[in-house]
Amino acid sequence: MALERPRIMIDVHCHILPGLDDGPKTMEGAVEMCAIARADGVETIVATPHMLNGLYKVEREDILAGVAELNQACGKEGINISILPGADIRVDHELGQLLEAAKTLEEAGAKIERIVAVIDRGEGGRENIEKAGYSFESILTKGDLGIA
Repeated sequence: MALERPRIMIDVHCHILPGLDDGPKTMEGAVEMCAIARADGVETIVATPHMLNGLYKVEREDILAGVAELNQACGKEGINISILPGADIRVDHELGQLLEAAKTLEEAGAKIERIVAVIDRGEGGRENIEKAGYSFESILTKGDLGIA
Protein backbone atom coordinates (compact mmCIF):
# COMPACT_ATOMS: atom_id res chain seq x y z
CA MET A 1 0.00 0.00 0.00
CA ALA A 2 1.54 3.29 -1.14
CA LEU A 3 1.57 6.22 1.21
CA GLU A 4 -0.63 9.05 0.09
CA ARG A 5 1.08 12.43 0.03
CA PRO A 6 -0.80 15.41 1.35
CA ARG A 7 -2.01 17.64 -1.47
CA ILE A 8 -0.72 21.18 -1.41
CA MET A 9 -2.20 23.69 -3.77
CA ILE A 10 -0.30 26.86 -4.66
CA ASP A 11 -1.61 29.53 -7.02
CA VAL A 12 1.53 30.84 -8.73
CA HIS A 13 -0.12 33.60 -10.78
CA CYS A 14 -2.81 35.74 -9.22
CA HIS A 15 -3.68 39.42 -9.62
CA ILE A 16 -4.87 39.69 -6.02
CA LEU A 17 -3.32 42.85 -4.62
CA PRO A 18 -5.95 45.59 -4.48
CA GLY A 19 -5.65 48.74 -6.54
CA LEU A 20 -2.41 47.90 -8.35
CA ASP A 21 -3.63 46.54 -11.68
CA ASP A 22 -6.68 44.79 -13.12
CA GLY A 23 -7.18 42.74 -9.95
CA PRO A 24 -9.56 43.65 -7.12
CA LYS A 25 -10.14 47.34 -6.51
CA THR A 26 -10.47 47.07 -2.72
CA MET A 27 -8.91 45.18 0.17
CA GLU A 28 -12.32 43.68 0.89
CA GLY A 29 -12.42 42.24 -2.62
CA ALA A 30 -8.93 40.82 -2.26
CA VAL A 31 -9.78 39.22 1.09
CA GLU A 32 -12.92 37.71 -0.45
CA MET A 33 -10.79 36.24 -3.26
CA CYS A 34 -8.45 34.75 -0.64
CA ALA A 35 -11.38 33.22 1.25
CA ILE A 36 -12.69 31.60 -1.95
CA ALA A 37 -9.21 30.32 -2.85
CA ARG A 38 -8.72 28.87 0.63
CA ALA A 39 -12.14 27.18 0.51
CA ASP A 40 -11.00 25.60 -2.77
CA GLY A 41 -7.88 24.23 -1.07
CA VAL A 42 -5.30 26.85 -2.04
CA GLU A 43 -2.76 27.34 0.76
CA THR A 44 -0.40 29.82 -0.89
CA ILE A 45 -0.93 32.53 -3.49
CA VAL A 46 1.87 34.30 -5.35
CA ALA A 47 0.63 37.83 -5.93
CA THR A 48 1.63 38.78 -9.47
CA PRO A 49 0.50 42.29 -10.40
CA HIS A 50 1.42 43.59 -13.85
CA MET A 51 4.82 45.26 -13.79
CA LEU A 52 6.92 46.99 -16.46
CA ASN A 53 4.19 46.76 -19.09
CA GLY A 54 3.66 50.48 -19.68
CA LEU A 55 0.04 50.32 -18.52
CA TYR A 56 0.36 50.06 -14.74
CA LYS A 57 3.01 51.79 -12.65
CA VAL A 58 3.77 49.15 -10.04
CA GLU A 59 6.99 49.24 -8.04
CA ARG A 60 8.63 46.59 -5.89
CA GLU A 61 7.67 48.53 -2.74
CA ASP A 62 4.00 48.54 -3.83
CA ILE A 63 4.04 44.75 -4.14
CA LEU A 64 5.79 44.16 -0.82
CA ALA A 65 3.46 46.56 1.02
CA GLY A 66 0.40 45.04 -0.64
CA VAL A 67 1.46 41.52 0.30
CA ALA A 68 2.03 42.53 3.93
CA GLU A 69 -1.33 44.31 4.13
CA LEU A 70 -3.22 41.42 2.51
CA ASN A 71 -1.60 38.81 4.75
CA GLN A 72 -2.56 40.93 7.78
CA ALA A 73 -6.15 41.42 6.56
CA CYS A 74 -6.55 37.68 5.90
CA GLY A 75 -5.18 36.90 9.35
CA LYS A 76 -7.70 39.27 10.95
CA GLU A 77 -10.49 37.44 9.11
CA GLY A 78 -9.18 34.01 10.16
CA ILE A 79 -8.27 33.01 6.61
CA ASN A 80 -5.32 30.61 6.84
CA ILE A 81 -3.55 31.46 3.59
CA SER A 82 -0.08 32.76 2.73
CA ILE A 83 0.41 35.51 0.14
CA LEU A 84 3.88 35.78 -1.41
CA PRO A 85 5.30 38.56 -3.62
CA GLY A 86 5.78 38.11 -7.35
CA ALA A 87 5.16 40.03 -10.56
CA ASP A 88 3.63 39.49 -14.00
CA ILE A 89 6.09 40.89 -16.51
CA ARG A 90 5.03 40.77 -20.13
CA VAL A 91 7.88 40.34 -22.52
CA ASP A 92 7.27 40.08 -26.21
CA HIS A 93 9.58 38.89 -28.94
CA GLU A 94 12.04 41.67 -28.25
CA LEU A 95 14.96 40.10 -26.37
CA GLY A 96 16.26 43.52 -25.36
CA GLN A 97 13.02 44.15 -23.48
CA LEU A 98 13.46 40.86 -21.61
CA LEU A 99 17.02 41.61 -20.57
CA GLU A 100 16.05 45.18 -19.58
CA ALA A 101 13.24 43.80 -17.39
CA ALA A 102 15.65 41.32 -15.78
CA LYS A 103 18.12 44.11 -15.04
CA THR A 104 15.37 46.31 -13.58
CA LEU A 105 14.22 43.50 -11.31
CA GLU A 106 17.76 42.80 -10.12
CA GLU A 107 18.30 46.48 -9.37
CA ALA A 108 15.10 46.34 -7.29
CA GLY A 109 16.58 43.50 -5.25
CA ALA A 110 15.19 40.44 -7.01
CA LYS A 111 17.36 37.39 -7.62
CA ILE A 112 16.75 35.85 -11.03
CA GLU A 113 17.58 32.16 -11.02
CA ARG A 114 16.37 31.41 -14.52
CA ILE A 115 14.36 32.82 -17.38
CA VAL A 116 11.54 30.58 -18.55
CA ALA A 117 9.87 30.88 -21.93
CA VAL A 118 6.59 29.25 -22.83
CA ILE A 119 7.90 28.49 -26.34
CA ASP A 120 11.54 28.49 -27.43
CA ARG A 121 11.32 29.45 -31.09
CA GLY A 122 14.91 28.37 -31.68
CA GLU A 123 15.85 31.76 -33.13
CA GLY A 124 18.85 32.52 -30.90
CA GLY A 125 17.05 33.78 -27.82
CA ARG A 126 18.40 30.99 -25.61
CA GLU A 127 21.97 31.71 -26.65
CA ASN A 128 21.64 35.46 -26.10
CA ILE A 129 20.01 35.01 -22.70
CA GLU A 130 22.74 32.61 -21.60
CA LYS A 131 25.41 34.98 -22.97
CA ALA A 132 23.90 37.70 -20.74
CA GLY A 133 24.53 35.39 -17.77
CA TYR A 134 21.09 33.90 -17.16
CA SER A 135 19.99 30.29 -17.08
CA PHE A 136 17.25 29.56 -19.64
CA GLU A 137 14.63 26.89 -20.03
CA SER A 138 11.48 26.56 -22.07
CA ILE A 139 8.27 24.67 -21.52
CA LEU A 140 7.84 23.90 -25.22
CA THR A 141 9.77 24.26 -28.45
CA LYS A 142 8.47 24.86 -31.96
CA GLY A 143 9.25 21.21 -32.63
CA ASP A 144 6.99 20.14 -29.74
CA LEU A 145 4.18 21.98 -31.50
CA GLY A 146 4.95 20.45 -34.89
CA ILE A 147 6.23 23.72 -36.30
CA ALA A 148 9.30 23.56 -38.46
